[in-house]
Amino acid sequence: AIAVLVPLRISKPGVGRSQGDSGSGCVTSLLISASYLVVGILVIPIVAAVVLPSVLNHTELYPILLPLAIIYSIGVYAGGTALAAGMYYDRLPKIMEVVTRE
Repeated sequence: AIAVLVPLRISKPGVGRSQGDSGSGCVTSLLISASYLVVGILVIPIVAAVVLPSVLNHTELYPILLPLAIIYSIGVYAGGTALAAGMYYDRLPKIMEVVTRE
């Protein structure tokens, strides 16, 4: 989903960028950082389900929390995939135009 929400140009090996080229500035770095922040926030419940029972010495919570963490993970994956697929298919004509031009 990140590649669809925050598309970045991949540089070709051996080909440098011009000074004003998009993808090499501050906004790109901010978008990448924001993407990692969102992913980190989405992973917090999974990490908590795995780590907290051990830290709190309540290992009897594992049979409850681990299936919930798996269901949450599947939900995040399915939601992200559905969101990305919808956005991708909406942008497909523009993507084909740009790719065939290069």
